[in-house]
Amino acid sequence: MRSKFHGQRKVRFLKLFCCFSVLIQSFYSKGQDTDSSARDVVADGFKLHGFVMNMTDIAKISSIKKPMFLGVNGVQLTTFTKENKWWNNGMFSVYLLNTYGDNPTTDYLGDLQMFSNIESFPDTNNHIHLGKGQLNYRTFIYNLYYQHFFKKSRLLIGQSDLNLDFAFSNIGLNFINSSFGLQPTIAYNVPSFSTFPFTNLSIKYEHDFNDKYSFRTAVAQGVGGNQLSNPHATKYVETLKDGGLFFITEFSRGNYVDEQLKSEIKIGAWLHTGSKSVRFINHTKSDSVKNHINHGAYLIFDKLIFSEKNDAEQGLYSFVDLGFSPGDYNIFNYYSGLGLSYKGIFPKRNKDILSIGYAIPFFSKGLVDKKGYYRSESDLEINYNVVGESFKIQPCVQFVNDIAGERNKNSIVYMIRFTFHRGNLY
Repeated sequence: MRSKFHGQRKVRFLKLFCCFSVLIQSFYSKGQDTDSSARDVVADGFKLHGFVMNMTDIAKISSIKKPMFLGVNGVQLTTFTKENKWWNNGMFSVYLLNTYGDNPTTDYLGDLQMFSNIESFPDTNNHIHLGKGQLNYRTFIYNLYYQHFFKKSRLLIGQSDLNLDFAFSNIGLNFINSSFGLQPTIAYNVPSFSTFPFTNLSIKYEHDFNDKYSFRTAVAQGVGGNQLSNPHATKYVETLKDGGLFFITEFSRGNYVDEQLKSEIKIGAWLHTGSKSVRFINHTKSDSVKNHINHGAYLIFDKLIFSEKNDAEQGLYSFVDLGFSPGDYNIFNYYSGLGLSYKGIFPKRNKDILSIGYAIPFFSKGLVDKKGYYRSESDLEINYNVVGESFKIQPCVQFVNDIAGERNKNSIVYMIRFTFHRGNLY
């Protein structure tokens, strides 16, 4: 059976690779041309900007013999209204994703934080399972929206990833574990939160008061379905009536010099009126779905500790990421994440990034006291990102401890990520 799955995987991957090779060639008239005009398509005065990417993880869990294989392909098409002589300051964008490969967290390791942030199926929060060893292949709409730019603000309407604008650390993006990109106090406590691999309809607004202070807010569908009920993320009407609404607001103060990060602090809060995605946990009942308004808050701080004399962009960066949500009806009550990234640590490798980070979400009191969970699950990640012109190679090791709250259930994950991209991502 294993050889059959591996054979199917190779054939499907070759088909996917060939399809995306054709797409890449359609975007570029000359293979050696790296000018941005080579990434645009112009027909009858209509100008379209293209972006293509592939990200693939190969992982080996210390307790499992077989290696894991998973990845995602992406195609984004963007057009600006001014370039097409329609009106000023507008942008339409569609971003399609195709995911494939194993489901290592759900089928094998069982870590709640998910050691790979591109694992897309199944939905562990809603107990959706394909079956152990079965591979995941799914093509869906990731982003589909119109965005309008004003003098000091912007408005976005459509289907979009809230995590692209909210609740992320710029330094945390250097890591592979999911918690460093989005706190589990949001990602796990609100399984319908609009982000990869399932985005909802939303309205976002952002305003820059000056060069340092910004405000952003959004409202989104409380539930947009799941990977089985809405596999291609196209059933908008059916899902609007379910799950209430999700609100999020964030204030930030950023200190940037020539677009180079010096420090940034973000303070945010969220509220979810939906009932179908809230897990209720108290001291006497097992977890079940109840009608309840869920909420939480977070604090994120990024800081450049020091930079090298010859290049202000190279140097040591740090981040701290803290999250909270009520413990009586959520899986996780608190979250703490922190880490360091050094850009250009080795001579002649100015863009490469060495990172080490620690993520630890704390289980709610009801799970610890009545169900025997250990107080937390933790992840220590070390990775080195080799950054090229249109590719990245990122070897990584993660030490996952007290998996899913089971004391002394530990494992080591060895993995490498390959990323290829062409074009400008908007």
